[in-house]
Order: sequence, then C-alpha cells, then structure tokens
Amino acid sequence: MLRVESGYLFSYPFCSGVIHEKKLLAAYDLLGSDLEWLTSIFLQVIARHRRFRDTLQRDLRTALAETAACLPVYRTYALPYENQLSEQDRLYIHQAIAAAKTYHPEIDPELFDFLQALLTLEIRGEIENELTTRFQQYSGPVMAKGVEDTTFYLYHRLVSLNEVGGNPGRFGFSAEEFHAACQETQEKYPYAMLATSTHDTKRSEDARARLNVLTALPERWAQVVRRWAEGNQRHHNELVDRNTEYMLYQNMVGTWPISEERLQTFAQKAAREAKANTSWRDPNAAYESALHDFIHAVYADTRFMADMAAFVETIEQAGRINSLSQTALKLTTPGIPDLYQGSELWNLDLVDPDNRRTVDYDLRRKLLAELDEHIQPEDILARMDEGLPKLWLIQKILAMRKELPEVFSADSSYTPLSITASGSEAGGLAFLRGAAQGAQVVVVIQRFPFKRADRGAQAMVSLPPGRWRSIFCEQVFSAGGNPLAGFFTRFPVAVLVKEA
Repeated sequence: MLRVESGYLFSYPFCSGVIHEKKLLAAYDLLGSDLEWLTSIFLQVIARHRRFRDTLQRDLRTALAETAACLPVYRTYALPYENQLSEQDRLYIHQAIAAAKTYHPEIDPELFDFLQALLTLEIRGEIENELTTRFQQYSGPVMAKGVEDTTFYLYHRLVSLNEVGGNPGRFGFSAEEFHAACQETQEKYPYAMLATSTHDTKRSEDARARLNVLTALPERWAQVVRRWAEGNQRHHNELVDRNTEYMLYQNMVGTWPISEERLQTFAQKAAREAKANTSWRDPNAAYESALHDFIHAVYADTRFMADMAAFVETIEQAGRINSLSQTALKLTTPGIPDLYQGSELWNLDLVDPDNRRTVDYDLRRKLLAELDEHIQPEDILARMDEGLPKLWLIQKILAMRKELPEVFSADSSYTPLSITASGSEAGGLAFLRGAAQGAQVVVVIQRFPFKRADRGAQAMVSLPPGRWRSIFCEQVFSAGGNPLAGFFTRFPVAVLVKEA
C-alpha cells in the first residue's frame, strides 16, 4: 500500500548519493526559476539582518537549494503567521541543515544556522514568514522531481519498490511492524485513503504484486536475467546501457504479455525521465533510436519471447495470490479503501499513459452479473485468467462492509492475531477487526505464496472465542489453534465473520 514513511528517503542508505544528486538537479535546473524567486526573497530577509548583509547571492541560492535537497520529507508544515511548528518538522529541518553544512563547508555555517532559525520560526517577520512559506512550497516539487520523476527511473534493484510513498531501499517489513502501522492508523488516521493503484503509480498493483515474487527466488532470477542478457547481446547497440536493459526485463515480467507498442512508449518515457541518456528538454535522437531498435529486435527473437513467457508462467499464480492478499488488506485494514479504474480485474499497467487506457466496463458488468450467492470458490478459481477471483473478492468484502459498517468505523478496533510456526517466519498474516457492539471479522492472508509449499506447514493461527464462518464459502473455523494452510484450501484468502 502507498503508505508514506516519514523521513524514509534518508533513513536507509539505498541510493542516497543518487537521490541527493537528482534532487539538486531538480532544485537548480528543473525548478530554477522558483529557486531564483526564493533567493530574491532571501535577499530581502538578510537586508534586515546586519550580520548577513554582505553574503553573496550565490551562497544564499546554494543554502536554499542544498537544504531542500537534504530535507528527508517532501515538505514541512510550519504556520509562520500562527507561530506553529511540530516537533517532528523541527527535527526534519535540523537534519536537513546539518547535512547541508557537510556538503558546503566553504559557506559560513552561521548562514545555515540563520536559515534554520527562519524555517523553525525562531526568527519571524513579514518577509521572513514569506520565505518560510515559499520554501515549503519549493521543497515538495524538489522531492517529487528529483526522486519520483528521476531517481525512480534510474535505480532498478527491484522496480516494484520504486513507488510514490515507497522506499526502494527496504524489501518489506515484519508482521509486527505491519500490525503496529495498522494500529497507529486506526488510532490517528482512521479516514486515511488506502490506495494501491492511482493515476500516478509507476506500475499497477497487480504488476507490482507479480514482481514481488522475485524476492522469493533471487538466485533463479539472477540466472534468468544473465541468460537473457547473454542471448540478447547480439541485438545490442553500444548506446543501450545494462541498467536500462535490466529495467526493461523487470517491466516485461511484471506486465506480461505486454505488446511491443506499449513497452516502446514506456521505454521512451522512462529514459527521458531518468535524464541519463536523453530527456524531455533535450531529446537524444540517437540513443532513443538505439533503444527502440533493441526492443524491436528483442520482440522479434522468438527464443527469448518463449523464454520470457515460460518464466512468467512459473510466478504468475504466486503473483495473483499476492494481489488477492493485497486487495483484501486494502479492503479490511484501517482506512478508506480506494479502487483505481480498471483494477477490479487483473490490471497489468505501467505509468501513464499506459494506465489511462480505456477500461472495458461492459465486461466488468457482465462478469458481475454472473456472480450469484450460490457460486462456489472452485468455479471462481477456474476462471482465474479472466480476473474473476479478484472481482469476486472485492464484491464479497464490500458487501460485508455494507452489512457490518461498525466493524470498519473509526471507533472499531484492530487486533493482531498470533501465528506460530517452527523454523522460518510463518507464511501468513492474521488480524481481528471488532466493533464495540460485538461484531467481529477475522482476516487471514498468505505471505510468501511462492514458498508456502515448503515452509510453514506446521503454522497455526489462534482464533478468538466463537465460531468463524468464511464469507467465500461455508467453511467454519473454531476458536483456538487452526492450521494456517486450512484457511486456504478453497480460496487463497480467508475473511471470516463471527457467528452470532
């Protein structure tokens, strides 16, 4: 889910050098006119403070750009006219100023201290307040342009992590951390939006869910990529770099079967956003032509295309289970779920314009009409390729939410449920949503579906007192320990309602 971690970008040294470089590119180049305007306001500020009247305009510009580049969040939310600043925002500013000083020891450190005092509202005034307000409006685009629109098109260790609100340096987190985040959301932000695909995502939720399966087979993935790279060497032009080639393979896997036309459009946009070999402002026709020719040759290579299709087939089922689990979490964890257009069925899209293609709503209406209350999970799963399991899951859970709104209200509770397993981490996640009036819902989803066959066989889920009936079938579970695998014998996700 697209949950922003405060200060995430510098909490993990995944590519801090790249981020810093590209945020500076955004600060000076892409947002150069904004920086000049901000610098002119800073000049007016120092004109009122004798200590800094002789400061070079160049140093003022550098201090502003560097501080914005080092800020670990998009922006702070100081209210200078009301003299309000949160302690968390104060900490972010202190972190940014401290980092900026290390990058520019040639600049008087007291100038950075002065800027810090302005941004933390220790020094206020009409023009000073305007500087603080305008800086906050500047730092957000610096982050967006430098990270989302540049770094995320350059750093390809696992592209499913290169997402707005995500952290490419962190490969998931523990069940305990997930539960803690959900409890905090229920307590502080019960009406926060839960989105897994939006108009701005780099890859759709189902594409990311499939790509995440790669983390379960790193050695095999390395072998496959090495084989593809060696086989496609004959299609190479010296202008097409390996980093771009690796990015293409990942996106093909995530969206397969993707047409050459769609990949060509994406590749051109990705290359221009990366700004390494070409850009929107200064297109490199030779590079873009070479990239186009390489993709065309790869699509004409029947051996490679067959190998790609065969590999995707081995991870497709696990990717779909990931997607069903992700959708169930979005619809049942604290917050307000959001469904992006077309994501009711499998939706393997890339960034816009790919995710703006026309949605076949007639098909969705037709499939919905075929779902009646007597349909069985086995009938649904038999039509996996059509995306019917995802549509059915959404319909069933939304109907349950309509019937039990109090379970998912701001006043309801979120309680983690214990999963015990011998050996490695249990391949599941379970929690209880409860209302003050007594209605309760249990959700159990799979983790690591690609590995579930060889791990977690003895994992047990501890259910609270009562009898628990699945909303997907007539399965009933009793209180106490239940084998984790038993929840998924008929459908890959379990959502249980406590019987009265």
